[in-house]
Amino acid sequence: ASAGQPLAERLLAAMAAVDGPEALTVFLKEHATAMHEFGIGEKGEPREAPLFRIFTVEGGFEVWAGKSSENNDLLTLRHSRPNDLWFHARGSSGSHVILRVGSAPGVPGKRAKEQAAGIAAYYSKMKTARLVPVAMTERKYVRKPRGAKPAIVKLATPSTEAALFCVRTTSSYVQQAARARSGKCGSRCY
Repeated sequence: ASAGQPLAERLLAAMAAVDGPEALTVFLKEHATAMHEFGIGEKGEPREAPLFRIFTVEGGFEVWAGKSSENNDLLTLRHSRPNDLWFHARGSSGSHVILRVGSAPGVPGKRAKEQAAGIAAYYSKMKTARLVPVAMTERKYVRKPRGAKPAIVKLATPSTEAALFCVRTTSSYVQQAARARSGKCGSRCY
């Protein structure tokens, strides 16, 4: 192929010589830069899956939910801020849920907190119960006892700083969390 030919014609001529999988691999490596100009080929590093389940609740606030015991520790102890709100189903194992207070302007309202509590209820072992008690406190009151197993935490909450939600698992909050899990509602779940 001549250097005077347009780039597209040179690529087509080189592609015509490809006669098998090995030749295709060589072609892609040799012409990666040129093909990138046409938007063909690798687009960069593959995107990693998010560390946590991520939801958006009333007011535009982000809610993050852990995926496993180790992931709950990571979420609660490393990826949340002291004033974020922490939710967990009472008396049952389940995801730690963080309502990220600084993720939207203002202060989360009652509806945003109820939606976060609904997510905590859904991602717990009690999700089939009619009512699920969900504890809420600021993250700064959640402590990891020394030597405790993953996801085991202790609440050091003054009674004036704690709240308890009783979430109906038939509520729209929980139903929307279920749709989000199945991918039926896109990235905004509420």
